[in-house]
Amino acid sequence: MLKLMNVATISERTFYRLTSSYLNAVVIQQWKEHQQDLISEFLEKNDELILAGDGRCDSPGYSANRGSTDNSENYLLLQSNEVRNSAWMEHEELVRAVKVLTDSGLSIAESITDRHKQNTAWIKLNLPSTTHYFDIWHVSKGLCKKIDKLAKKKDYDEVGEWCQSISNHMYWCAASTPDGNGEVIQEKWKILPLHIQNIHVNAESDLYPECGRGNLQGDAADRLWLRPGADTN
Repeated sequence: MLKLMNVATISERTFYRLTSSYLNAVVIQQWKEHQQDLISEFLEKNDELILAGDGRCDSPGYSANRGSTDNSENYLLLQSNEVRNSAWMEHEELVRAVKVLTDSGLSIAESITDRHKQNTAWIKLNLPSTTHYFDIWHVSKGLCKKIDKLAKKKDYDEVGEWCQSISNHMYWCAASTPDGNGEVIQEKWKILPLHIQNIHVNAESDLYPECGRGNLQGDAADRLWLRPGADTN
């Protein structure tokens, strides 16, 4: 664009040479100083960390060349040739991130990740005192994919109408239980099959016997309620 306007500027080669010679070093130094300040602050407060993060790749699928993870002010960049293949990048990023934090004397109370099987097994083995949670966005996304797949089958299209409501209920189960009590969350979730049948009481549950919505009125009640053991027509 600048060439078309006859505006003098440096070449692309010069730009990258200046960046690699001067700018990158300054950015890296500033980042390390900032990271160390944060670690020192956590150490002074004697706080345990809640570690949450997710990996990103430069391309989808199994052909990615670079991946990055950002968690607890700990940003990592990895190339696929550093591990077995691109599918292992996210796991290796977690391992390195945890090492940076634990080597600095910090302890991790809770970890929040997606349902990456390698990460789950590694956390269970190497961080036995850390409570591991799955990121609800990934769990909900996986469930909605299964519901959408079911809704495409003959006589099951009406199930798709409940997809968003089921996803919302999953979020609500977690958000409405701030103490993270797994048994209560489970009981709230188990009332869902009853609710979509327009049944709002679970006589078998002591922890959460009612869904709290009661009998719906007006437009809220005007929807296709599902029947147990029956196809939706």
